Amino acid sequence: MKTPLGSYDFRIEGNILFQTFIGMFSENSARAYLKEAQQLIKKFDGNPFFIVIDIREMDGATPEAYDMTEHYNQWVNTQHLVAKAIIVKNKVVGKIGSERMPTLKTQNLQYFTDIDSALDWFEKNKNYKQA
Repeated sequence: MKTPLGSYDFRIEGNILFQTFIGMFSENSARAYLKEAQQLIKKFDGNPFFIVIDIREMDGATPEAYDMTEHYNQWVNTQHLVAKAIIVKNKVVGKIGSERMPTLKTQNLQYFTDIDSALDWFEKNKNYKQA
């Protein structure tokens, strides 16, 4: 989905929600992608699921977008999330996000620089299902 300053894409494979973000995100674009993400998570119907978020091409977000995402993460924590992997250019970027969204610290979360490493980590969990 295109936004004024970037784009995002979501897809589900097995019990994994893949999210990719490119560019910059404002309050309005955050509202759109968070609504879509919630709808997709509800499709798991209370079953265990994983999330992969690729932010290697994301330039940043406004404080309002971070606040909305923090609130969304609080909701995600009630939805049987098993683990979340965030794909970053470097792990410093991930640490910045964790400071802006404290709820991330309560999740089973790891930062990776490639998707294959994240999927290898997921495979070690008994709730993992391949597509």
